[in-house]
Amino acid sequence: RVYEGVVVFCVLYRLYASGLRVYGDKLEAALSGAVLIILGLVVTLGGALGWVWVTLEEGGDLFARLIPVEFTCVLCLLCNAAVGLLLPRLNMPGVLYYTALSSMFCAIPYVSFALWTNLGLPLALVLVMGMGAVVGQTLGILNTYTDENGAMESPEFSRVPPPCNMSTQGRSSAFPGRKTNGRAQAAYTPKVSFHVPTYAEPPDMVVRTLEALAEMDYPNYEVIVLDNNTPDRSLWEPVQKWCEVWNARNEREVFRFFHDAPITGAKAGALNLGLRRTADDARLIAVIDADYVAEPSFLRDLVPRFANESVAYVQTSHDYREVDTTFAYACYAAYMPFYKVINPCWGDLQGGIVVGTMALFRRDLLERVGGWAEWSLTEDSEISYRLHTHGYPGHVITQTYGRGLIPETFTDYRKQRFRWAAGPLQTFFVHWRRLVPVCLGGTGSMTSWQRFVEFRHSMAGVNAVPVLFSWLVVVLVLHLFEYLQFGPNVVPVVYFAGVAYMLSNILDRAFFIRLSGLSPTPWTLFLCSLAENSLRITIAIAVLAGSLSREPLKWNRTPKFKPYRNSQLRLLKICRYELFVALLYAGAIAYIFLYDFPARLKSPVIPYLAVAVLATEVLSALSALAMSEIANAALAPKTDASPGEETSEATDDDFLVEVGVRHSGATISESGAETDGEATGTPKMAPLPLEDTEDVMLVHALSRECALDLPTSNTLDDPENDV
Repeated sequence: RVYEGVVVFCVLYRLYASGLRVYGDKLEAALSGAVLIILGLVVTLGGALGWVWVTLEEGGDLFARLIPVEFTCVLCLLCNAAVGLLLPRLNMPGVLYYTALSSMFCAIPYVSFALWTNLGLPLALVLVMGMGAVVGQTLGILNTYTDENGAMESPEFSRVPPPCNMSTQGRSSAFPGRKTNGRAQAAYTPKVSFHVPTYAEPPDMVVRTLEALAEMDYPNYEVIVLDNNTPDRSLWEPVQKWCEVWNARNEREVFRFFHDAPITGAKAGALNLGLRRTADDARLIAVIDADYVAEPSFLRDLVPRFANESVAYVQTSHDYREVDTTFAYACYAAYMPFYKVINPCWGDLQGGIVVGTMALFRRDLLERVGGWAEWSLTEDSEISYRLHTHGYPGHVITQTYGRGLIPETFTDYRKQRFRWAAGPLQTFFVHWRRLVPVCLGGTGSMTSWQRFVEFRHSMAGVNAVPVLFSWLVVVLVLHLFEYLQFGPNVVPVVYFAGVAYMLSNILDRAFFIRLSGLSPTPWTLFLCSLAENSLRITIAIAVLAGSLSREPLKWNRTPKFKPYRNSQLRLLKICRYELFVALLYAGAIAYIFLYDFPARLKSPVIPYLAVAVLATEVLSALSALAMSEIANAALAPKTDASPGEETSEATDDDFLVEVGVRHSGATISESGAETDGEATGTPKMAPLPLEDTEDVMLVHALSRECALDLPTSNTLDDPENDV
């Protein structure tokens, strides 16, 4: 019970700190920051001592038994002082939260000692478990600092930062290198080249994007529209006509339209073509997705930041329009904490990543690092990776300068997130040597924080992998409990600590939602949790595919055509992977009762706790079906009068690796026929000619980079080996 008291103190203190980060502004008018710190220690210490007092048997020296809990409180108070001294810019909730995370170190030696003395576990096993806990807690603190370092800093010690008012908007460390005076920045107006890649997009949507670019409040820019591989002329010819009409009406050539087919490399291939077609006098490149409507002040506000010659890129926040359905709002609540909070905080550490649209680049640096990586699923974050390794910093800001469209179906949402999870792992396995410190033989000129942030981004989805086999781990742990014959004493604190930890995580999510500009209401928290949990299995599979597959992964675009409602049977097929995992967890629950664990264990409560954990995972797996149902309910039913295009849900619901996927998007079907992977059923396009020796060398250099198995040069002329 003494060791349990230490655990209770630590989890209560973290719960108190998490709640204060969300609701502390309501208390700051009545209580000062110092009073809130003392109040937190009193409340959590009282709870821990009360736990020990109630659960200890009568007799013995109670004061001596309470010493470990009191000692933990003293260590926590010292941690408060140390955090305040080491990170003087932290506000009061920040000091409390980082102290709460640090106090978990106090529980590790106590719990390890209890496992060794009370349970008789081997000392070597206890040491390994203790070291694993220390490493895990250290990584947790570092992750927390990288994700929210700017959010927890404020000039006033007791003030909680308001929504979207992050330090990255004005703090000097967010803008690396030498500062130029305001007059020089205002006069800096180099020519900017907008690159707008498109593939099979609705013409009216693309035209709306171009109309917004035509209204830019900036004197010197061009717009290059890069349509790649669109087989239907009726989709790209209206856009081409609009560009010609606008140029003729305004008597100047601002919009240049290019249709290229076939090209390889999907979006990255189109952007590389655009880079070669950019006007000679253009100094900056702006990348805008075809669905984004940019604000007129985009260039006027951001171009002056490039007056500092060391700045390589400026990335603004993603944002979205037409968030008018429950599904769209759930996705929006899941998206925005990263774009409004986490990525800008990474930018504060010079590790912010490029997220594909509403971004500006210095042209000469973009060309110096080799342009866009056509092998990568996430060419946007990969280019920021290479810019960082060459020592070129960038800005990541929280302001919104353009809004795009959220996927309307769960399948499209899942495909998008699959690409975002697998792509960074691809990048890691290609460039991992650049993350190794120079003292250990690594390359590149990144700072330590940049290396950690890049590693953090690459491995962001790894924590989802255990969802595929946690059902087996729970069953094995129950067999271990049967062997060790745990008594009932261990159950209450495990249950209490688990509930407190879960509540802390909910409050942490509310904190990020609040900072991203949304109200952390229970409904918003529920939808955000539903959207994130629905993707756990998708992300787990994406991590395995990005790590283990030697085949190129399919570059799945997000279609923008209006989808139609699907049948219930189709929805079940879409969620077949999640349903399979849910059946595994349900089978584990059935095994617990069939094996009669409640009668076999000394404590019958433990199996029921295990059932509760497994049931939670079942609900988590079924959240994918719930999200698919929510999205489907908002879609119009398809009738005979509806257009002929099938929905993306009905035509392509498989996001897994496909054998034979080409970088151009072409796939080999089971029958051997070749179709275009980005528009299922479209006619096969002519292969890219490879007679030139330089092209052959380029293809094989790419194959070595991606570890692909391609034919040798002497077999390229064979139609059976079309590359």
